[in-house]
Formats: sequence, C-alpha cells, structure tokens
Amino acid sequence: MGLPKRSSKPSEPKRPPPPAGSVRRGFERAFALARGGFGGFFSICVLTRVPPYLLRFLYILVFIDAADDPGPLNLSAAVAVILYEGLSWVLGALALAAAISAADQGRPLSVIGAFRAGFARLSAGLKTAALGGIFVGVGLAALLIPGLILLYQFSFAWFAVAVEGLEGKAALDSSRALVRAYPTRTLATLGLAAALSLGVAGAAMGSLNLALGFVYGLFDLPENSLATAFVFDLARRVVFQCVPVAVAVYWWVAYAEFAAKVRPEKSGDEIELIAL
Repeated sequence: MGLPKRSSKPSEPKRPPPPAGSVRRGFERAFALARGGFGGFFSICVLTRVPPYLLRFLYILVFIDAADDPGPLNLSAAVAVILYEGLSWVLGALALAAAISAADQGRPLSVIGAFRAGFARLSAGLKTAALGGIFVGVGLAALLIPGLILLYQFSFAWFAVAVEGLEGKAALDSSRALVRAYPTRTLATLGLAAALSLGVAGAAMGSLNLALGFVYGLFDLPENSLATAFVFDLARRVVFQCVPVAVAVYWWVAYAEFAAKVRPEKSGDEIELIAL
C-alpha cells in the first residue's frame, strides 16, 4: 500500500530540555532495535549496495581495454552504472528507514515489505536527493564550509521522506528544523555515530580479514588471481554493510526522539504510516 504524501511545512521547533541519561538510553534503544531486526536491516543494505559493486566490476571487465579511448557504448554504460548506483542507494536508504521505523513500533516489516515502502516513496526520495545534492554541491563549490553545514542539516531528510511523507524542500526543511532545535545534541550524535561506525567497521573487518587470511593460507590461493581478489573484496563489501545498519539505527533513535519533542502533535500518527 502506498504511503500518503505530506506537503505541509514543519512547524516551528520547540526547545524543551533533554532528559538526563538520554545518550545512554539512546544507545540501549538502538542496540535493542539493531539486535531484534539486524537480519532484515543487513539484507536490505546488502541487496542495494552490493549489486552496484558487481555491476561496476562487470563494466571494468568488459570495457577495460577501451579505457584510453572511450566510445559511445563505453560512455553510455558508465552513465548507466552511475545512475543505477544512485537509484539503488536512494531505494536502500528509504527501505532501511521504513524497516527501522516499523521495527521500532513493534510491527516489523519483512524485507519485501520494506522494499515496497521504499518503492512507494522512491520518486519523493529521488527528488529530495537531487534538490539536496544541488544545495550541498553549490555550498561545497562556494566556500566548502556552507556545503558541509547543509549536509549536516539535511542528515534527517531520509526519515522525513520515508516516515513523514514529505519530499523535496519540505523534507529538507523538516530535517533542518530538527537540527536547529537541537544543534549541540545533533552534532554530538553525529560524532557518536562516526565513532560507532569506526568501531563496527574495525570489529567486522578485522574478524573477516583474519578469516580470509586463514582461508588464503589453507588453500594456498594465488596472490595475483583476479577471481580470488574479486571473491575476497566481495566478502569484505558484504560484511561492511554492518556499518550502515548500525549508524542508521542509531540515527533513527535520535530522529524519533527529536521529532517527538519538536512536533509532538504529528510524530505519533505519522510515524505509524510507514508500517502500512
């Protein structure tokens, strides 16, 4: 079932004091949410972020000899790969947001259900990504810092698209309203999310590298084999999807908390839309 659109602008943010111990409770809530729905979240990331890698690898195999003299077919294939990767990234972000928000309500979506919700909001997500990309790109081209600030302020936009039913400028404004309501806490959350991603990446990739090293030595695999390099790199990319899962879940917890305070009259009913 498609999700109804919302075109209303976000209300002016309120600034109630944050509750004591909210950082610890946020981690506990995020950990419980990730533990309960990790399989589905991880599957969404793998299904949307690994295929573009496979397509790029295929493109390199087919057109590697034409790299110095690209023809129309080469350029068309390159554009197709880039467009597919962008489309897959947007769909994955929306489907993951749908799955996380529904699981947090106690009504988890299947992977197929999450993708259906993502497809229902895909046009809105593409519009928001394009508009946000233009704003951030102009800011980066101007003085760099404005672009980074906009990127930071738009960080909740995916949840605004997937959960609140907003799109385009309305979704970007919704994200900016939350960040402006809690600038210090959002910045602290961003720092904690970065630290969390480094920790998860280090643990996951370290364990995988040990396992791959054992397999490499056990079977005496050739060092310069393209097939070996491909399989090992593919395994690393699959395992690395633990990182966006961890960050997205923690970011959702911050979004849900901020939205409930800034827009208490809207957050309850509208968040439930994602589970339809």
